[in-house]
Amino acid sequence: MNIHEIIGHFENKFISKRIEFIEDYSFSEDLINRNYFVTKLKEIPNHTNYWYQALLIDIATDLEIHDEALRSKYFSLLSSPNHYLVQLSVLDYLIETYSSDNSYSGSIEPLMRLYEYRNTRIIVKSQLLLLLILIDRKNLFIYKNNLANNLYRTNNYQGHLRVYNSIIHHSTLFNLFGKYLLKLTKISRSTQKGRAVQSKLIEVEQMLK
Repeated sequence: MNIHEIIGHFENKFISKRIEFIEDYSFSEDLINRNYFVTKLKEIPNHTNYWYQALLIDIATDLEIHDEALRSKYFSLLSSPNHYLVQLSVLDYLIETYSSDNSYSGSIEPLMRLYEYRNTRIIVKSQLLLLLILIDRKNLFIYKNNLANNLYRTNNYQGHLRVYNSIIHHSTLFNLFGKYLLKLTKISRSTQKGRAVQSKLIEVEQMLK
């Protein structure tokens, strides 16, 4: 597919057509047109269609775009009411692009507000804790314990899988958790009997040997 065809799909006047293209296209494998996608993601304003917005953020995560302006734009979505899928996509992006060189001044308070908001889903709260563990390490013990409590409280298997996938695919998180992961896997093993979670727990425990 040439760049003109890509533009025709990615900038189609119908959101449904854009979504259809995004869901089918392998952005991380298209190195030739990476600059175009990066530029457009910076230009496209945050959208009210939650699925389209979440997909755009997922592209930024797949492309591992480290850009302060883009990070600020997506972070702002956590400070206003948004669908939980958008919140998860933002948190995935912020975790994936975390760098100790970035400034996170002023980030902790809005993250804690979202965490403490009574309507915030547990699956979102768990991802919030993973980000807080990265950027606020003086409270590492508190965040780890809160995460353990979240895993104990939720029956949502996707929430368990998300936590473990985020940790084992992020070297900094994996090192910060260390053997504490065994406490988490023990909780998940007692509450989650599905094959997907049980298989993931075996994978995590083998990585700790």
